[in-house]
Amino acid sequence: MLAVNTLVFKRTPYRNVVCLALVVDKDGQKMSKSKGNVIDPWSILESRGADALRWYFFSAGSPWVSRRVSEDGIDESTRRFLLTLWNTYAFFVTYANLDGWTRPEGPLPARSHVLDRWIRSRLHRTVREVTTALEGFDALRGAQALETFVDDLSNWYVRRSRARFWKANDPAAHATLHEALTTVAVLLAPFTPFVADAMFQNLSRTRVSVHLQDWPTVDERALDDVLEEEMTLVRRVASLGLAARNDARLKVRQPLRRALVLLPDHARLGPEVVTEVADELNVRALDPVDDLEGLLDYKVTPVFRKLGPKVGKDMPRVKAALEQVDGASVRAALDADGVYRLDLGDGRVVELGPDELEVRAESHEELVLAQEDRYAVALDTTLDDELRDEGWVREVIRAVNEARKQRGLEIADRVTLVLTVPETRYAATDAARDTIATEVLARSITVEPGAVGADEPSAAALDGNLVRIELEKVA
Repeated sequence: MLAVNTLVFKRTPYRNVVCLALVVDKDGQKMSKSKGNVIDPWSILESRGADALRWYFFSAGSPWVSRRVSEDGIDESTRRFLLTLWNTYAFFVTYANLDGWTRPEGPLPARSHVLDRWIRSRLHRTVREVTTALEGFDALRGAQALETFVDDLSNWYVRRSRARFWKANDPAAHATLHEALTTVAVLLAPFTPFVADAMFQNLSRTRVSVHLQDWPTVDERALDDVLEEEMTLVRRVASLGLAARNDARLKVRQPLRRALVLLPDHARLGPEVVTEVADELNVRALDPVDDLEGLLDYKVTPVFRKLGPKVGKDMPRVKAALEQVDGASVRAALDADGVYRLDLGDGRVVELGPDELEVRAESHEELVLAQEDRYAVALDTTLDDELRDEGWVREVIRAVNEARKQRGLEIADRVTLVLTVPETRYAATDAARDTIATEVLARSITVEPGAVGADEPSAAALDGNLVRIELEKVA
């Protein structure tokens, strides 16, 4: 086409062209009826839907690269993006209906909450990225930008904002999530037209199609590079902190006294984002540190094949003396001078080099450390009675909410609640009655001490204790 048009008309027949590669099977083989590896398009359209297939083609790779197509691949891309988006949309619809929220007329007020400001910055940066990508005929880049934003929206903004929908009925949270979802619906329209239209029409309370809307424009005032960078640091700190909890086998519901945080280049987090990560990790305080000194214990052991010929029969004495020394001081001496002088106690001093000693870093007895690159989080795992009681109350709340689900209660259903707990847990549970009632939507709550049988249908096991949970729905 290019050659003929150039010869005849002296110009190209097109301004832009995207050359498509082959569609192949999951093993990279060209699809062929004789091989039996052809997928009937109608079976995919009928079982997965057109949008799932479209999204897979857009998001699985560039169109000029051969595309491996399989039902498993389509299902995975659907779970990773479309279902995540739909669950976030369903979350908004559920709580907007419960709270009776409607979008106010006129321009929305400025957002003050740090999470609202962050997600609006991410939203309008995504508008810019998707627009630039599609104008450059790069559907893959646009799809990746949308996937990243929806992950941020679902796995951080909604995750961290649940209490603002559940407890506070915060109109700013509703307005921010509504803006994010309606804008995503418009950006998504060229990729998945049916899902985008269903979301947009319901969110906007209109029968006008999303495909008749103007393309979103970037609100430059919403962009905040510093806040986005801070939130990226926060999410990395949260990930390390949760990894440390996992290593220590401490549930997130168990509050801790503090977390010590090491960031590269002595970076510091603002107070608003510190509050978010402290709440995510369920710690009372988040303390910055400049290095790992004090967060680690160092165990020193001799390298016998090196030291044996040097100290000979004194090896047992050297080994015993090394077990008593401060490992951090040994490490510091080796770093500073390349030698550690070990006093054997009888006036003799043995000079030991870095190849004659093995200095291994271990977590401090009261700290659990998780480290990655130049980032580190150390959790103080020391528990007192106050922290244990608070953790117990959170376990009770979880168990009651689980019992609500098993009873088939709706999110907004109110209940009366009777708890029977072990004598040793009665005081902590009774003192937290108001907190428990608020979290589980109990109009009234009674706490009783007593023994509970394991075979009782209303019994729940919590931290080795049996609790009886009796619920009744209130009109």
